[in-house]
Amino acid sequence: RVCYVTVYDTVVRGKDGEILPAGITVDNAGEKQSCVTFIVLCPPRTFAHLCYIDVPPDQSLEDVQMDSDVQDWNQHPNPRDTHPMTLGFPLECGASESSPHPPSTSFLCTQGEGGQLTHFFSGNLHAIDFRCPIGTPCLAVGDGTVVEVTDDNTLTGVAVSNLFIWN
Repeated sequence: RVCYVTVYDTVVRGKDGEILPAGITVDNAGEKQSCVTFIVLCPPRTFAHLCYIDVPPDQSLEDVQMDSDVQDWNQHPNPRDTHPMTLGFPLECGASESSPHPPSTSFLCTQGEGGQLTHFFSGNLHAIDFRCPIGTPCLAVGDGTVVEVTDDNTLTGVAVSNLFIWN
């Protein structure tokens, strides 16, 4: 099993007291919050001390917003396999008649194949994430069949509440 824990808008410290860097998460309503998310994969009946939470003096631990979830972990059947298509970086983003972007446009790759953040599960080991504006044309890098499309969410970030509903 894998456990996910997110701490919102609160300073979180690691084992040596260093402040862990927070990310930003945005929900479907556009509300932004800073957060630190832990993704913990360990054997059953294992105790893991993840962090120290700096509770502001005027609050108690019950006032700190946290989310958590536990799910079965589905390891990729062959995590050391390679993707059949070779991708070169940076990807060429040339202009075309349908592209609103100039020829020199490039997009940040926010997580590649086998990424340590969320690309270690069976269903997304070979996923590649790019930060692009809404409406950016997408060109397939190889032959394939679209089997599902989800375009209901505008949320972003690694909060537990977002992890399983991204587009």
